Amino acid sequence: MKQCVETMILSVPHLLSIAGKKGVFTKWIWSGIIAAPFLFQQAHAEEKFSFGAGIGAMYSGLGINIGLKTDRQLKYLSLGCLGYSRTRAGDVDERDLACGAGVGIIRTDLFAAENNKHGLGLYIGAVGSANENDPKVIYRPGSMTSVYGVKPVYGVGVSYVYFWNGIFDRGLNLGITPAIGFDSGARGSLLLQIGYQFR
Repeated sequence: MKQCVETMILSVPHLLSIAGKKGVFTKWIWSGIIAAPFLFQQAHAEEKFSFGAGIGAMYSGLGINIGLKTDRQLKYLSLGCLGYSRTRAGDVDERDLACGAGVGIIRTDLFAAENNKHGLGLYIGAVGSANENDPKVIYRPGSMTSVYGVKPVYGVGVSYVYFWNGIFDRGLNLGITPAIGFDSGARGSLLLQIGYQFR
């Protein structure tokens, strides 16, 4: 089971590039991506619910996360916004947000077994924003205006996170995630992180 999930995660960049070329991202691909971290077998006996808020990969931009954690691992689902646009065309004032979701897993036992503050992990989800290729048509009485919005860019990244009080306790976390996004070709991005896990 674990090998199947790891194979699926490693094939995500390929699936994202295919979907980007065809302009389609099917629901079954997203279902698999979202479910992947929650399918890992748990080696630790104690696991508890976690939620937090902040900015960075653990929060898909500016947003929140929910997850399951042990004294050495955090698996999470995040939802947030990474871009904002405002277009003014004549009497039309259009605002748009690029919001998206992501999943990830962070482990602190990869560096040193006795320290649970330094985490290394994998993140799959929204890593940036881009302008829409097709304009939205806004209808007003007696007029019609086309405006461009923003959309989330999805990709994969490797995260380093420092948990101020350790991964299992509530507290501040700081991190950095170099990522590759797939939107009309691959492009790099860097997500800086500051957040707080409330539980």
